[in-house]
Amino acid sequence: MIGVKLTGTLSGWSSPKDVILEVAVIITDKDLNRITQLKRVINNEEPIASIMSRSSEYVQNMHTTNGLILDIERGEGVPLRAAENDLTTLVGGSLPRSLYL
Repeated sequence: MIGVKLTGTLSGWSSPKDVILEVAVIITDKDLNRITQLKRVINNEEPIASIMSRSSEYVQNMHTTNGLILDIERGEGVPLRAAENDLTTLVGGSLPRSLYL
């Protein structure tokens, strides 16, 4: 039997003004051994300074501390649609063919 469990957190997410800046997926086996993973920094059309100016203090502190703001300022991100495609391809490619209808 194969199961898929999707979990996630939106740490500090408090309002619609917050913007997704990073997405990730980790694929494990049934014993939670890591099989593969993918992380993408999101390159939003809007400058990061503008996004941060309306984000909660919690989110601003978190992304300053973890270095995500610097990653975005250095241009290390990809468009949200590209990140979505990468994650979907990774997850779809990791599922056994027997699950496809």
